Amino acid sequence: MKLIIAGLIACLSSVSSGQIGQIPSLEEHQGKILLHVDGKPFPMLGGQLMNSTSFSEDLTASAFSRLKAFHLNTAIAPVSWQAIEPVENEYDFSMVDRLVAQARNQELKLVLLWFGSWKNGRSGYVPGWVISDLDRFPRMERKNGVRLEVISNLSEEASQADAKAFAAFMKHLREIDGDENTVLMVQIENEMGLLGDSRNRSARANEVFAKPVPEKLMNYLSEHKDSLMPEMKELWQKAGAKTSGTWTEVFGEGLGADEIFMAWYYGRYVNRIALAGKAEHPIPHYVNAWTVNPDKPDPGKHPSGGPVARMMDVWKAAAPDIDLLAVDCYQNFKTKIVNFAREDNPLFIPEACALWRGDRWSAPQKAFYAIGEAQAIGFAPFGIDHEHYGKDHPIGVAYKALSQLMPLILEHYGQGRIRAFYKEGEETREEIKFEKYRCRIKYAAEVEHPYGLIIQTGEDQFIVAGNGAQVIFQSNLKNRQGVSVTEVEEGEIVDGQWRRLRLLAGDEVPGQGTQGVALPPLAYRLLHKRTNMSMQRLNLYLHPPRKDGKADAAQDQNAPKDGVFD
Repeated sequence: MKLIIAGLIACLSSVSSGQIGQIPSLEEHQGKILLHVDGKPFPMLGGQLMNSTSFSEDLTASAFSRLKAFHLNTAIAPVSWQAIEPVENEYDFSMVDRLVAQARNQELKLVLLWFGSWKNGRSGYVPGWVISDLDRFPRMERKNGVRLEVISNLSEEASQADAKAFAAFMKHLREIDGDENTVLMVQIENEMGLLGDSRNRSARANEVFAKPVPEKLMNYLSEHKDSLMPEMKELWQKAGAKTSGTWTEVFGEGLGADEIFMAWYYGRYVNRIALAGKAEHPIPHYVNAWTVNPDKPDPGKHPSGGPVARMMDVWKAAAPDIDLLAVDCYQNFKTKIVNFAREDNPLFIPEACALWRGDRWSAPQKAFYAIGEAQAIGFAPFGIDHEHYGKDHPIGVAYKALSQLMPLILEHYGQGRIRAFYKEGEETREEIKFEKYRCRIKYAAEVEHPYGLIIQTGEDQFIVAGNGAQVIFQSNLKNRQGVSVTEVEEGEIVDGQWRRLRLLAGDEVPGQGTQGVALPPLAYRLLHKRTNMSMQRLNLYLHPPRKDGKADAAQDQNAPKDGVFD
């Protein structure tokens, strides 16, 4: 096995650094920013490995094989400063070589996570030579003077050492992957921020905190004052919207000033690393956020200074060379991801679905919603290689359907012709509107995580895919015109073309084939499986307006009467 890996490494290393192809980039596509690979949009259907999987050849091989069977196109895997530079100035890239080779073997793309100075608010992946030198690499402190195992974000020495190692990593990545572009993006650090206090209280930090807010941050706030995140705008204005002063003079005597202070210096630290990395291999660089728990919103309860939504403006000012701020979303999914979707911040969700909290089955619905409704550049459940994601996990059928639908999704991105839905909480139904039509969605009580996607492929034609819901089409026009379904087909998309498997009618379709679709088409109250997936195409007929102004039965607010909305 060692000879095989050695051969793979030699093969990878033979790629000429002078033959760099069209590297992955973030580009506009029909009004939306998407990741482009080889010049084409590439929405990532991903999965993130457990923290230590990528350090094992056998575990990674097994994981990548399973991911391919799930129809993923991208694996997200950590690499660490600790493993790459165990001795200062001595680099070991064998793990990187192996990950790239194993991903190629399964025809997967990669996103690599640089666990450097911080991971989840701590400094647990730094090399031993960094940990053991407290003078050269100082730590943060709490109010009571307790020194934490967290590298100070004010440490020039630490940021330079991290940036140097990261640059070496990115240079090696260019040398082995500059042509093939197996690695699409890199994440710098992981869920950084300070836990247990709102800011660093060391003597050095207190000294810096007493100084004026950097002019660069003040200029950014002034230039973007009309488009700031609501929390930032309110905090600044409440303190008088000053354009200069100390942190407390500008942002007030409270936790808000502490969090902004920490965010600024985390951002500056990370931007140095991004600059060093992009100088070697300028693929997209991003950071990720441990988001705010609405029940415990104070900084320090979540990592203070991390790239959460309310600190987005600070991060944009502090780290302009970071391409996007990604959201790790384990609760309040619909609400939180919206906060990270801005014109200057394409949405990416590299972690979701908390297995440790019992969230074991929601990945399919969140993938559909992220790609379809939120038009994210990618989605990934965390721990995709955990034993819970066995061969019968429904993420496989969901990703297979999304893979088939992707050409249509990309064709209609940014045009208001794609909508997604899923049940979150106790809701039993919802409504989605298109220009001429509205869709009344009823969730099956028997289905734990119902979800679906609707694509308008023509003026009166739709494709609907999902599980555990019925979708009734009605007119969205004020004159209450009736709507008839003229044809419903269940099928699949093969090589970009619709392939009909069967024509549906009667008991398989709401209203005996006249009102919409059921997902799946066979009475789901009799039998349900999490792995059910149905893709259906339907054609509609919009009735001419009635001269008497009355509504047709299919447009009546109380219709249908067959139990769909009872």
